[in-house]
Amino acid sequence: MKVTYDPAHNIAYIRLHEKKVPVDTIRVSDELNVDMAPDGTVYGIELLNANKQLQAEAGGHLVTVSKTGIQRKEEPLAVHEKPGEYKTKQRKLRVFVDTSVFGGCFDDEFDKASRRFFDEVKGGRFAIIVSQRVLDELEGAPEMVSNLVSEVSAFTQEVDVTDEVVQLRNAYLEAGILGASSIHDAEHIAVASIEQVDLLVSWNFKHIVHFDKIKAYNAINMLKGYSQIDIRSPQEVVCYEKDI
Repeated sequence: MKVTYDPAHNIAYIRLHEKKVPVDTIRVSDELNVDMAPDGTVYGIELLNANKQLQAEAGGHLVTVSKTGIQRKEEPLAVHEKPGEYKTKQRKLRVFVDTSVFGGCFDDEFDKASRRFFDEVKGGRFAIIVSQRVLDELEGAPEMVSNLVSEVSAFTQEVDVTDEVVQLRNAYLEAGILGASSIHDAEHIAVASIEQVDLLVSWNFKHIVHFDKIKAYNAINMLKGYSQIDIRSPQEVVCYEKDI
């Protein structure tokens, strides 16, 4: 089971199973939707107006605790200001980052925006999400890139490449969005989609950060029951309080 929370829209989602078949979303009430397969299997529960439903205890935080009680995670719930407006304190954006962003710090064409991005990671604006595939690709990188990976390791979360990821990755390939030689790029998109990150950031304009590709990825995501993914270059996401 996985619980995710989107403070920007004040929605919590409890995923009970990986989506292996198309599901129907059943509206139970104004604040509750259930994703159910044709055979009656419940795949997920969506809580709208989640802060009202979840913050009765735990001091305004969504708290998840393992069965043993050893692992505990807290996520601040949105604070209601005006109808339709919510805010959270110091919420980091979860950003899937591919190898091109790390390497971009040492490329004259991309270094300013890439370095600014990682500065904002260290400053607490972004939390980096990577898969084992990204770490494998970085393993043989030059020493300066490896040093950067180490510098931001405290701000980095590694996620698994699951069977669900493989199925979604293969759906992109079967749709002809990418060729077999770009299977790792398709995997990055699949991981980011399933993890419901806020952004995927890359300098790969051929296979990832391209408006036709993005539309195609999101078409498959909608067909398979996943949310659309926001894909950007570092230059589009860094703060412009200072020139980069």
